[in-house]
Amino acid sequence: MGKEAEAEKYLLDFKQLSANINQYLWNEDDKVYYNYNVPEKKHDKRLLCTTFDPLQLGIAPADRIEKLIPTLVNPSLFYWGIRPLTTISRTEPGYLEATGPYDGRAWFGDVWTLRNLSVINGLEDAGKHDLASELTWATIKTFNSKYCEYIAPTTGSGEGVQRYGWTASQYIQAIIENLFGIDYDLQEKRLRIFPHIPRELMGKEIEISNLKIPSYNDLRLDLKIMQKEEGKAIISVNFTGELPPDEIVEIGLPTHEGKPFTAKDKEEKKQYPVKVIDGLTNVSGISLKMKNNIGLVFE
Repeated sequence: MGKEAEAEKYLLDFKQLSANINQYLWNEDDKVYYNYNVPEKKHDKRLLCTTFDPLQLGIAPADRIEKLIPTLVNPSLFYWGIRPLTTISRTEPGYLEATGPYDGRAWFGDVWTLRNLSVINGLEDAGKHDLASELTWATIKTFNSKYCEYIAPTTGSGEGVQRYGWTASQYIQAIIENLFGIDYDLQEKRLRIFPHIPRELMGKEIEISNLKIPSYNDLRLDLKIMQKEEGKAIISVNFTGELPPDEIVEIGLPTHEGKPFTAKDKEEKKQYPVKVIDGLTNVSGISLKMKNNIGLVFE
């Protein structure tokens, strides 16, 4: 089987899986996705954080995304606005907060990075960038200097393994890929920078330095972002190392209520055309050839 035929096969498989998820897991009365008991041909009506997984990759249609959001942001269900999301709803009879060494119960109420990153990425895919920003920041703050296996949501105490590599790696991932919005695609020869700045960091400068970009010749990135409000930001990009000759940089911000914004360099000598970025929802930005120093003002 050639690569194109193989790609087409997997695309068809994905479309079929997506159709089955929407046909069998969605419950219109409760407006959530449930697990499905195949032998009994009915929903298992436990409200789990996996109900938000179809936000990813465009699986959930637009009308169902809107129906899911009230469940997501209801603090009495998954602790929204207080902690990152719990594994199951606080209203479920089996909800508990496991402490101490892992014994399997932590999947019935505690907070994990691996479950929250799935929802963050889904919110970004769905164009709900304001919610993605807040959940990203809640996850970073909760696990900052606390790379334990999972968190007990009521107390915020770190439980399970105390130096858990998976948690540490996803904490770093949330900072690089979600907060700073850095995404590098070698095949597409493209570096994207689309930050997700939470309300708490508006008006404050954040910086990441000496980040290795897996291009070639030890290319590294220094990035500073100061976002004043929605659609208004100053972004400074600096590369060290030999620049690849044929790669581009895309830099932008989430659009807010469809309002357009402009982009210019810091010296206001050049205006850049702002466009909708292919493959992203509710994101606009600029595209330019990779160069050593880039300073942009979005407003």
